[in-house]
Amino acid sequence: MQEIIGGLIGGGVFVFFFFVLHSPFIGIAAALGAYLGINLLLSSKTGSKSGVDTSKAFHSALDDAYAKINEIKASSLNIKNDKVKRDVEQLCIAALSILDDQKKNPMGSQSLINYYLDSTTRIIKKYVELNEVKIRTPEIQSLLEKCENILSSVNQALSKQISSMMEDDISDLDAEISVLEKTLKSEGL
Repeated sequence: MQEIIGGLIGGGVFVFFFFVLHSPFIGIAAALGAYLGINLLLSSKTGSKSGVDTSKAFHSALDDAYAKINEIKASSLNIKNDKVKRDVEQLCIAALSILDDQKKNPMGSQSLINYYLDSTTRIIKKYVELNEVKIRTPEIQSLLEKCENILSSVNQALSKQISSMMEDDISDLDAEISVLEKTLKSEGL
């Protein structure tokens, strides 16, 4: 229930920033903050008294996410615009990468990826439907362009999430390389 509330509030915040203020990047950040804040707030109030096996819930969320990615891939087969098709393919690759990391490190927020996937799945389906309309009104064309822009924004958001997930690994590897370089240098190699 808390994910639904967080998703609705996050979605509302995003819609406000995207459609009213015409600022999709700030909208994504604000929606993400609202979503995470609501979930954090509600989870701290409910604690672990829910009695739900978190392992089962986690695996169920992963299964749902994989199913949504497959649904997105299936919808993308009907996209005629090559750039949009590439954006959707990249989005699927990024989402799969995040899910693979979450399988290894279950402490991550699987609800975040599911929120993105829920919205993105609906947007892509509507995009395909609108793209098949024979008569393009200015409103339909404008909406198609908004869909294309938001897909690009979601890709950027997922890429940022991947980068932040990898920060520790990158820092550890960089430190290890520095130590090895200094050791080799000190030994005259």
